[in-house]
Amino acid sequence: MEPTTLIGAIFGRFDVEIAARRWLAKTRRNKKLRQVRLEDEEDFESLPPLREHQPSSSDALLGGLDKHDFGTFVSDDDQQLERRNAIEKREMRLFPLKYILPLVISWLVVLVQSMLRGGHGAPSIIGITCNSPDYWMLTFLPLLILVGITLWVGYHLRLMNRNKVLCDYPFIEGDIHWIKRRILIFPTLCTMAGVAAGLLGIGGGMVKGPIMLEMGILPPVQSATANFMILFTSSSTTLQFAINGQFPGERQYDYMAWFALIGCIGGFCGQKVVAYLVKNKCEYCRTNEHDCNDHAGDVAYRCQVVEVVDEATGGTEAQYGLTSAGEPVEAAYCVEKNLFAPFTYNDLVTILIAFTCTALGAGGGIGGGGLLVPMYIFAGLNPKHAIPLSKVTIFGSAVAMYVVNFRRKHPCK
Repeated sequence: MEPTTLIGAIFGRFDVEIAARRWLAKTRRNKKLRQVRLEDEEDFESLPPLREHQPSSSDALLGGLDKHDFGTFVSDDDQQLERRNAIEKREMRLFPLKYILPLVISWLVVLVQSMLRGGHGAPSIIGITCNSPDYWMLTFLPLLILVGITLWVGYHLRLMNRNKVLCDYPFIEGDIHWIKRRILIFPTLCTMAGVAAGLLGIGGGMVKGPIMLEMGILPPVQSATANFMILFTSSSTTLQFAINGQFPGERQYDYMAWFALIGCIGGFCGQKVVAYLVKNKCEYCRTNEHDCNDHAGDVAYRCQVVEVVDEATGGTEAQYGLTSAGEPVEAAYCVEKNLFAPFTYNDLVTILIAFTCTALGAGGGIGGGGLLVPMYIFAGLNPKHAIPLSKVTIFGSAVAMYVVNFRRKHPCK
């Protein structure tokens, strides 16, 4: 302890000397500034008085300004409004080529790298062997291109965020402020997710999904973004497997077309049918005390109709409010509902999700936690409720697997 105390004392002494010198220099600097300010005030007072224009009866009260050539100046407010309108038009584009082209270039880089180097069980088309100099060159050279694309996109996102702030752009819930820290941290976390996907085979979307939710991205936006990224990664690997003839069957394209069709139907079913079944009506509740839009889509809340007693008749009657469309409905407020009180489609879908994910995790050994959180959120649960419920679901599944495997013998013994 003593050596560290001496080290602290030495640095403390240095701090005292530095602080004393800085205080002395700052005092002298402030004294010089006060002296310069006094001299400037004396010089200003010695100047002759300013001549003010005295209005005469011949000057027009409202008109006559056009007689003077003031010139034309562009107002800062006009420039700000024009820049803001340009940003809003850019944000309304459904297919922004400025951000799609970098993804296409990245897709082509990864595809060419995979075909030349080989991977996913496919041999190299130019005969490159593993651990050769050409192999490592094809491994690291495309990474520089991808890093450059990432930095370029991050720079433009940060620049656009600055322009939005300067133009007083109306940010909504879920919009991300792309500051320097997020520009650097988010790609780093995505890199770690890619490493985990490559080493552990868990899928990068399972890691990036919670990361985006933690950043404040809304669950529907997170789901759409993850699916969009899966479109590029899956198409790249599918094309690579097709070129190398690794699909089953003699024709191969029959398997590709059939399973792609099944996946397409399942995707539409998940986005349309299941979303309709778990649709929550809590978003239509409005009252002065609470606003159910704060919990819209969260199945952990339910609507409670507000009823008041009529003093004249002694009966109860419901108050009325307005929906987001301006239609009168019975006023209500959101309360946290108990399990099966009342029993809704959301409860049924959540039960099926918990059963299916834990069955897959227990039977295939893939772990159900990576499936539970996004599926719970898709079913309508808020992330703050989905994560704890996924943990307790995994705990129950682990107890069942432990009981079953406790007396099971080793297959090789």
